[in-house]
Amino acid sequence: MYKITIKSLNQIVLFKESQSLTEALTNNNIAINNSCIGRGTCGKCKIKHISGKLNDIKAEERKFLSRHDIENNIRLGCYAFPQGDIEIDVLDTQADYSITSYGLVSEFRVNPFIHKLLNKSGNTYVYYGDDLLTEEKGNTLDKLYGIALDIGTTTVVMSLIHINTAKELATEVSINTQIDYGQDVISRISYSEENGIEGIFKLKKSIIDLLNNMIQRLCNQTNIDRQNIYEVDVSANTTMLHMLLGVNASSMARVPYEPVFTASQNIVASDLGININQSGKVYCLPSVSSFIGADIVSGLYASGSCDSDENILYVDIGTNGEIVLKVNDKMYCCSCAAGPALEGMNISFGMKAGSGAIEQVKIEDNRLELSIIAQTAPIGLCGSGIISAIAQLVKKGLIKNDGAIHSANDFSEDDFRRTLIIENGRKKSIRLTFDHNPITISQKDIRQVQLAKGAILAGIYTLFQAADIDFNYIDKVLIAGQFGLHLSVDSLIGCGILPIELSDKITYIGNTSKSGAYMSLLSKDAKNRMNDIALNIEYLELSRLDSYQKLFIKCLNFDARL
Repeated sequence: MYKITIKSLNQIVLFKESQSLTEALTNNNIAINNSCIGRGTCGKCKIKHISGKLNDIKAEERKFLSRHDIENNIRLGCYAFPQGDIEIDVLDTQADYSITSYGLVSEFRVNPFIHKLLNKSGNTYVYYGDDLLTEEKGNTLDKLYGIALDIGTTTVVMSLIHINTAKELATEVSINTQIDYGQDVISRISYSEENGIEGIFKLKKSIIDLLNNMIQRLCNQTNIDRQNIYEVDVSANTTMLHMLLGVNASSMARVPYEPVFTASQNIVASDLGININQSGKVYCLPSVSSFIGADIVSGLYASGSCDSDENILYVDIGTNGEIVLKVNDKMYCCSCAAGPALEGMNISFGMKAGSGAIEQVKIEDNRLELSIIAQTAPIGLCGSGIISAIAQLVKKGLIKNDGAIHSANDFSEDDFRRTLIIENGRKKSIRLTFDHNPITISQKDIRQVQLAKGAILAGIYTLFQAADIDFNYIDKVLIAGQFGLHLSVDSLIGCGILPIELSDKITYIGNTSKSGAYMSLLSKDAKNRMNDIALNIEYLELSRLDSYQKLFIKCLNFDARL
């Protein structure tokens, strides 16, 4: 066995000979950016080699490393194989990522399934609806708690709720540890297919262990006994719900893209391995389809969209772009495979929203203005940063409407924009910093964003065509999800994710997935209404529509208009 010392974490782990650093760190639950699951194709698992012997750098690894990286002993963990004890630093930990827990909550009636009654003997009975869950000694009426949980592909948000008062007592946030097995749902499904029952088990264990750790942290914060937590209500996309329950999700990755279940699920927590009261319940909210999950159903309910007199476009932007169009009493929905580019992944200098990430870019008065998380030196671009940057670069004419970068010679010698363009033969990129190893946006990065924004915009146009209305018919555009909160109107419109006609109708509603779980926990009515919503949305599978591919190609342009 070899020993890895991770200096920045003050931690030592043991691992077997012949393992790559990425594999060794992942197996020891050390978080490392690992978008491609160790396949050597994303270039994100960078570590700093401090001491000890590693294999030499080969051409396959070198193409992901800059000269500055190599000079500073930066390696890719998936290509680096220790040949004895070694000391390293992990450069991209999960500890300081910015995760938002806020979400809009519309008015609702509090009437929870979980409740307590004091018995004549002086003991307390705990009920779930009409079913007796357990009997407790003495009067424990005030010790009645539940958890509202949002499991996203990238992030997890958990809140501890006092059911009697509907008060949120504490909140924990985390990166979804399943990210070690794939950046998006498709790569995680691929992992489970490649590894069979063991893969399904590892994905389930990863999220269950994380949830139990988060529950314990909430209990520590509030000095509450986890035995007094009786229900966990879960909102998540359909794939995350399958993986939480240990259900094979393979059918969602193949035509006809059918999930094993979409209906709400009610499970005994101890059967699932969730450490709350042993008789407690885990309630998974209903989904619509493989790619329209409980997180969207939650959001529609929490935002009041379904019961509003207004005509509403609801958009949740992430690795998948989920879109719902509510017109009068009808709802149409679709899901677009936006990919991870809009969240900063598959981008040359992409990173999650943590310290050192550029989150906003502005070009004004012949200078670049960068907003950086934690106001430190910039080290990369998070999702909002790449979208903001490209919107500005299109606006200032550095990027053509078809996505091509202008040549330096397209600008005069005294034009500031000329200094931003880097040309290396036929390859062009745009610099955002002027240091020795500048942060740049490449032509490939722009194409990645075009593919993502084209998919979402084409999805929006498809729903409007299905409803046979134009943009003037819409009263409000709701931007949901924690990622959406960080996207300015200028970025959404300037990057072409949303049509310009909707620019004055945009409202940000935050993490309504967790809001829906909170409302479900506290209300039978909310549970019933969300089940009704899930059954009454018309889902359009874009891949089956002949018109979608042509529409998608048109929407790749930054000035796309139909």
